[in-house]
Amino acid sequence: MLTCLVALGGGARSSSAQVLSGVVRDSVSGQPVGRGFVLLLDSTGATLGRSLTGARGEFTFVLRSPGRYRLQSRRIGYSQWTSPWVRVEATDSARVELRISAIPVRLDEIAVERRSRCRVNPREGEATAALWEEASKALEAASWSAEHELFVHTIHNYRRDLDRRRRIVEAETVTVSTGNYTTPFRSLPAEELERDGYIIDRPDGVWYYAPDAEVLRSDVFLSDHCFRVVRDEDRPGDIGLAFEPEPGHDPPGVKGVLWLDQRTARLRSIEYQYTQLPRRLTDRRVGGTIEFLPMPSGAWIVSRWQIRTPRVTRNRSARGIDAEDVYEVGGFRDTGGQITEIRNFAGDVLYTSPDLAVLEGTVFDSTRNAPLRNAVVEVVGTGYTTRTGALGRFSLRALLEGEYRVSFSHPRADSLAVRPEPALARMTRGGRDSVRLWIPSERTILTRLCPDGGDRSDRRVIVGVVRHQRRGAGIPGVPVEARWQRIGMAGGTSGQISVRGQEIEVTTDDQGRYTVCDVPVGRSVSLRTTSASGKMSLARVRFEPGAVLVSSGLGDPNAYVSHYLDGRLASVDLVLMPAACFHERVVNGITEVEVTCRIP
Repeated sequence: MLTCLVALGGGARSSSAQVLSGVVRDSVSGQPVGRGFVLLLDSTGATLGRSLTGARGEFTFVLRSPGRYRLQSRRIGYSQWTSPWVRVEATDSARVELRISAIPVRLDEIAVERRSRCRVNPREGEATAALWEEASKALEAASWSAEHELFVHTIHNYRRDLDRRRRIVEAETVTVSTGNYTTPFRSLPAEELERDGYIIDRPDGVWYYAPDAEVLRSDVFLSDHCFRVVRDEDRPGDIGLAFEPEPGHDPPGVKGVLWLDQRTARLRSIEYQYTQLPRRLTDRRVGGTIEFLPMPSGAWIVSRWQIRTPRVTRNRSARGIDAEDVYEVGGFRDTGGQITEIRNFAGDVLYTSPDLAVLEGTVFDSTRNAPLRNAVVEVVGTGYTTRTGALGRFSLRALLEGEYRVSFSHPRADSLAVRPEPALARMTRGGRDSVRLWIPSERTILTRLCPDGGDRSDRRVIVGVVRHQRRGAGIPGVPVEARWQRIGMAGGTSGQISVRGQEIEVTTDDQGRYTVCDVPVGRSVSLRTTSASGKMSLARVRFEPGAVLVSSGLGDPNAYVSHYLDGRLASVDLVLMPAACFHERVVNGITEVEVTCRIP
C-alpha cells in the first residue's frame, strides 16, 4: 500500500523552476526509508529524472513546467511502488510524503528448475523478472552515481602477468590515483558490441571489452541475450541470473552470471566469459569480474573490476610443407582496478577496502646466526618493497592476489656473492601470509661458490663486487686477477726452493660479483681489476689458519670490505679509481694497500 500526502505552497518561482520534493517513509513505523531512488514520471510514464534518497529518505526534483507527475519508489530488496498523480501548478511548489508498505522481495524462495529454459528477455518469466528487477536497480544506481561524481575515491589500477596455470604472478604494475568517482571503465556502445563483438582484432592488438552497466541495461543487450536462474553450491547465499547470446550469434560475445544476495537482493558481482577467442583458442578462464558496493547514501559503485586476457604464444607445427602456425595460451594478463578508499567532499572516510593483503616475515643471516637488519625485501616483479627492522622483521600491506616470489637484497649478501633463494607467498584478498628469508650457512655458500672443493679445509675462497662507488651497483663483465706465489722444493737433489707465480682470472657476472676459488693458506694474494676506461682497483688478502687479513684502503672493513666465515672466506669489494690513487707498502713484512684519493 502507498499513501501520498501533498502540501502545496505558493511562491515567487517562475514557471520554469517549480520544485517537487518530499520524503519516503515506512507506512507502519513512520521512519524514513532511505538508500533508494525516487523516479519522476510524466503523464506518459516516461522517466524525467531520478533522485537518490539518503538515510533521511528525502528527494528533490526541479520541474521544467507545471503539470501532472507521478513518483515511483525503487529500493533494492523491496517491491516497486508508484504514487497517484501529483499536480503542480505554475506558481506552486509541492512537498510530497510517500508512505510505503515495505514488502521485501524474497529471492530465497525462487526455485531453480532442473532444465531451466533460457528466456530471450529477463522480464518474460516470473523468476527471471524478479532477479532482473533487483539487478537493474543496482545497475541503474551505479550509472547514476558515476555520472554525478558523489565521492572522492582512491583507486589502484593494476596489470598482472601470470603463468599458464594462473598461479605464479610473474610481473605486476600498479598505479594509484585519487579523484572524483566516475565509472572505472567504460565499454563501447551496445550497438557496436553487438555488431563487431566484444573481442576486436585491430592493427595495434587484440582488444577485449567488458559489458558495463549501460550495456547490460540496454535494449540491445536484453533483446540479443537469453536469461535463466542458476545457483552454485560454492555460493550458498547467492542466486544468479545467467545470460548468454542467442543461438546463432556470430561475433564474439559474452556469457555469464549476475550474482545477487538472495537475502537482501543486492547485486554482488557479475562474472562473464567470452564465447569465442581469437586464433581458435579455447580457455574458459578468459573473461572478467565486476563487483558492486552499496554506499550508506544509497549510491552504488563499481568497487572492483578485472579483465582476464590470454598471453598467446605462436609455434610452428611440424608438417613439412603443410606446416602452419599454432597458437597456445602461454599465460594470462589481468587488467583491472580496485577502490581502496572513499571519502565525501568534507574529507570523511566512508569506506576502506578490506581486500588489501598483508605479507610479513623475517630475514636471517645464517653466517652470523643473527637477524638481518635493513634488508630490502621485494615482491618480485611488482615494485613493492619494504625494509626489515632491528629484529629482521618486515610487513607489507598491498593489493596482492596470487602466488608471488619474495626475495631480498643487502650489502652483506652482495659481498658474499649470495643470490638469496626467493620464497613463495600465497596471497589472497584481505588475507595474510608469512615467509622466511635468509643468507645461507657458510658451508652452503662455499659449496655454491666453488662446487669442486669449495669446502676443503686447506683451501679458501675470495668473493666480492666491483663497483664505481663504494655503495654503488656492481659492474658486469670486468676481469679480476688474483695472483700469489707458490713455494716448493726444486727438482733433483740440490735442496733448492722453487718460487713460481700463480694467477687466476675471473670475470664479474651480471651483478658485478666475482669469485676466486682454490686460494691457498699462508700466501699473500694480490687482487687487481682494470676497466676499459683505465680505472683500476687493488687489494691484498692473506689467509691464516682461523683468520684472514685484508688490505684494500677502502675504510670500514666490517661494513663494506670483508666479512669472514671462520676464516675460510673473504669478501672484498673493489672500487674503481685512477691508478695513481693506489700505493703498496710493506709493514712488518706484510704488503698493504694504501689509497691516497678520496673514495667515491
